[in-house]
Amino acid sequence: MESASFGRFIESIREILEGYDLFFVCGAPKSGTTWVQRALNAHPEIVCAGEGHFADKFARGINDALKSYYIHQQVVTRNVYEGNGYYRHNQKSELAFLAKSFILSTFAQLQIPKGTRLVGDKTPANVDYLGLFHSLFPEAKFVNVVRDGRDTLVSTFKHVERVNLIKREIDDLNGFFLKKAHYYSSRWVEALKKADTFATEHPGVLYTARYEDLKRDFGAAFSDMLRFLDVDASGDAIRHCEAETSFKRLSGGRDAGNEDPNAFLRKGIVGDWKVALQPQHLEIFYAVGAEWLERFGYENGSGSQETGEADVS
Repeated sequence: MESASFGRFIESIREILEGYDLFFVCGAPKSGTTWVQRALNAHPEIVCAGEGHFADKFARGINDALKSYYIHQQVVTRNVYEGNGYYRHNQKSELAFLAKSFILSTFAQLQIPKGTRLVGDKTPANVDYLGLFHSLFPEAKFVNVVRDGRDTLVSTFKHVERVNLIKREIDDLNGFFLKKAHYYSSRWVEALKKADTFATEHPGVLYTARYEDLKRDFGAAFSDMLRFLDVDASGDAIRHCEAETSFKRLSGGRDAGNEDPNAFLRKGIVGDWKVALQPQHLEIFYAVGAEWLERFGYENGSGSQETGEADVS
């Protein structure tokens, strides 16, 4: 890279860092994070992209590469320079520099309209790396999307079933789901635990949005989220975001409850677990997640089904 191009690269990073507030959306897989991302991205003051996988794919890969490099350098220092090599490395600071530069340069390549105040990324796995993001961007805010774990289990099963129609890698789906139910349930619990721990350690930095609250009263729940992010939470802005991300609009015209098993936007209702999960699935889930259902206000094994406007998880 010649010096002029390098200078422009550095300047683009500086513009993101100094010109916008940053935020990250996270949550257990199939919790509605994509819906939240699209709703936020529809706001005139927000650009919310997805899925960057900055931590789980880029930072972890770079960390592994650095470890391999440092081991090699230690060998060189010992065998060639008798313990007095030329280079002094700090893995933690170098990883932070590379990760931060990559995230900011990736943001800089987004289409950012005039009037934007916030730039962010939605990746469900961000929930596993909240501490890393906070260390890289101490002023950043976080939105954690929580959904009834039983519905995330259904949505995960349906997603696997849809993908399997193409790949044909699983012969016995029922057996596969029974085998994986504990893993998927535990994954939901671990995501809640990590977000809860982070929120306790860093008060005021993370906002928890319940998927069901957004479905029940989008205006009230979304306005709270916007106020947390410190952007316009007026009725006009909220109505625009809601209209842009309705299930009917995003699904190409289907009403909520009209299922298309081949579509990413499958059905658009709350409480599908009541008809979709088998008793053995629920038994496995309750053994792992009953406490966390109660902690987030979900009824343990009862409650009526609700329908809503968007399910893009």
